[in-house]
Amino acid sequence: MSPLIVDGPFGDRLLAANNVTEVHDASGKLLGKFVPNSMPVVYVLDSPLPSNEDLARRMREERSYTAEEVMDRLRSIRERSQ
Repeated sequence: MSPLIVDGPFGDRLLAANNVTEVHDASGKLLGKFVPNSMPVVYVLDSPLPSNEDLARRMREERSYTAEEVMDRLRSIRERSQ
């Protein structure tokens, strides 16, 4: 992500925002939304968490991968996409 330096009165107005604020240009076109750094992030789960029994079964039965295996796989995907 590239930083955008904001100073002066506009920066002060953004700092005063205490919730998500739409940012528009002079013609009214929506440029984006500003989310204050102090605003808490809330994640909403769309399904229940797995039970302890389900987690234990997965640990027993499902294949796991080392960090090195994962990185090798990601590198191979990146190389194919270039």
